[in-house]
Amino acid sequence: MKSEIKTVDEYIAQFDEVTKKRMEIIRSAIVEAAPNSVESIAWGMPSYSENGFICHFANAKHHIGFYSSPEALEFYKDEIGDIPTNSKNTMRLMNDREIPVELIKKIVIFRVEEKRLHASSKARPNTKNDKKE
Repeated sequence: MKSEIKTVDEYIAQFDEVTKKRMEIIRSAIVEAAPNSVESIAWGMPSYSENGFICHFANAKHHIGFYSSPEALEFYKDEIGDIPTNSKNTMRLMNDREIPVELIKKIVIFRVEEKRLHASSKARPNTKNDKKE
């Protein structure tokens, strides 16, 4: 029986050398763009959070899935170009193409800012129902 993966290092270690290298490139781009993020395994894949979920990545047969948000994919749709995506939050980083490092960094920075703004708006008191005196 396979033991449960608990760290990103353990996750990456289970793959062949080419896939490991590709995953380390993605991991480095994420950490460089979000140095304060927390790295963990969530939903069985490497996950990064800072004020909430930023992104995940996971291996598939012919690609590495990079999961962020619909808003991020929409914002960067011109730069994403012909990289396969789904209608939700996924870019499929095909094994026969280079990893788009700069695009990953931009998406991660976008997500960090998105989460920061969301967290700061939650921190403000709700004044909509305050009575005027």
